[in-house]
Amino acid sequence: MEYLKAYFLKFFITMTIVYVIFGIFYGVSIWDVIGISFFLSVITFTLVDLFILPKLGDLSAMFSDFGLSFLSLVIFGGVFIEEFIILGSLSLFVTTLLLVWESYFHKYVTKNVLKEETKGNIIVEPRINFITEFAEEMDVSDISKQKSDENDVR
Repeated sequence: MEYLKAYFLKFFITMTIVYVIFGIFYGVSIWDVIGISFFLSVITFTLVDLFILPKLGDLSAMFSDFGLSFLSLVIFGGVFIEEFIILGSLSLFVTTLLLVWESYFHKYVTKNVLKEETKGNIIVEPRINFITEFAEEMDVSDISKQKSDENDVR
């Protein structure tokens, strides 16, 4: 149930942002806005919010959201919209507005939706920690010379 609630929240906010910019300012029909918002919400919710967000964290999900949203708006905007508008710059503007909203949505999804599935063990930006060891000696032959010198002294 939480998945559906999160998806419809994403769909309605996406539709609102797309409608304000495309519909009100540039006269795109409401049916075109609904179609674009539906496909954009399905793609970004399934790929980013359900797969990338729990595995790679919020920052990777934001970059993925930005790329997928921009490409989806350009592609689906070209398919659905019959009017002549500047699609690239409008898509970039709408994507930026969506990205601001997505930062809050990712917190909501992490707290309410993904917590059930992963039981609170969400990996946030995995890092590889390499441990290095430093020694005083740079050459192995120096070590054997030092040991022989120490043995001679004793």
